[in-house]
Amino acid sequence: MQKGKIKVGVYLPNGNIRDVELSNPEIGNPGIGGTQFLLFSLPYYLNKYYKDKLEIILFAEYEKAINTDYKVLAVDNLIDAAQEAKNISCDMIVFRPSYDNETLAFLNEIKKLKIKAIAWMHNTPIFLLNHLNKNNCITRCICVGREQYETLRDHPIINKLSMIFNAVDSINLPNDGKVKKTETVVYLGSLVFAKGFHFLAKVWRKILESHPDAKLYVIGSGKLYDRNQKLGPLGIADERYERMFSKYILDDQGEIHQSIKFLGVMGNEKYEIMNTASVGISNPTGISETFCLSAVEFQLCGTPVVSAAKGGLLDTVENGEGGYLTNNKKSLIKYINMLLSNPDLSSKMGSTGCTIVNRKFNYENIIKNWFQLINDVQSNSEIEILRNDQTSIYKLKKIREYLRIIKSKYFIFKIIPSSIYVLHTIEFVKLRMQKIIS
Repeated sequence: MQKGKIKVGVYLPNGNIRDVELSNPEIGNPGIGGTQFLLFSLPYYLNKYYKDKLEIILFAEYEKAINTDYKVLAVDNLIDAAQEAKNISCDMIVFRPSYDNETLAFLNEIKKLKIKAIAWMHNTPIFLLNHLNKNNCITRCICVGREQYETLRDHPIINKLSMIFNAVDSINLPNDGKVKKTETVVYLGSLVFAKGFHFLAKVWRKILESHPDAKLYVIGSGKLYDRNQKLGPLGIADERYERMFSKYILDDQGEIHQSIKFLGVMGNEKYEIMNTASVGISNPTGISETFCLSAVEFQLCGTPVVSAAKGGLLDTVENGEGGYLTNNKKSLIKYINMLLSNPDLSSKMGSTGCTIVNRKFNYENIIKNWFQLINDVQSNSEIEILRNDQTSIYKLKKIREYLRIIKSKYFIFKIIPSSIYVLHTIEFVKLRMQKIIS
């Protein structure tokens, strides 16, 4: 290691995707979950752009599937990664936090080892927030979008928060603006309740009433994040979730309707299919979305997105520009039909969306933010709280800022629970009701 280099470790939990080789993220996602893909991509691009200033180590559960020109070390789990990071004198380690026993044990371990850690929050771990806030070895918690950041504004963890958008590389994605759009809708994502395929399945028959020749291609599976996941009789998702949406996709003979094709988990070959579609569907419920990488990928392929006006989708899709965002079935049907009826509109919006996301989320710019953050962590720089998003039409964001201010000035107001807990409870009840009704 050259003198002056900062040594950065990144933990990649890839034990459940051993069949997938990871080598060059520039050619696109090889068919794994967005979080796993980004955890692999980050060290690649840090090494690509800052090899002379950083030494990168990837701690992987299955190192044999990884082919890189930087150091990869095999570890059994997150705690093992922390211990290895300490053994080789890493300055810091980046990990994705979740509320489970492994992460809680890791938080205790880094306090013993006295090693700095950066929590990259691809999801918002509600019940882990206080643990992250109180642990002095957690130097930064990274939000992947502005909407996620704003939900935490009145939580004490705001004093550890930084915001860095997820990034994409568009160099090998097909979008020359000349591809003829077909009467096709493509859903991309994991086939689990939180990703909302059932919401699209419910309205598909309505789409066919206006477009009887339309096709729905489903890219993804219940095995996207875990190749060992047991699937139901249709071989699409786990049995419980299949029961929830199967009645919407089967014909009178109990077969999958001829208009629907389930393509399973796909690598970068999926981009050709996404490129010719008139509509891209990314999590139409918006549940749990802090960024929504699939929405960005659709736009980079020149395909407009129809999804929920919620969470990270408000960051990744410019409503009316790169797609349409809505929160009800009637509008979902309306916008899908509109784009299927107007291939020229689909092409135009897809091109606009491509330009926007290329400017906003390209790795060449985003990786600079990561490099700056790594330097700030290394030098123990103070964290600057972002100014309140005054452009938002949502009054709740301004209320959160008022709560943050009074909590910081007056001790008695610290007993007021952070709004994220209240909203999470409401959301949880709503989801339980949806599952019961379905």
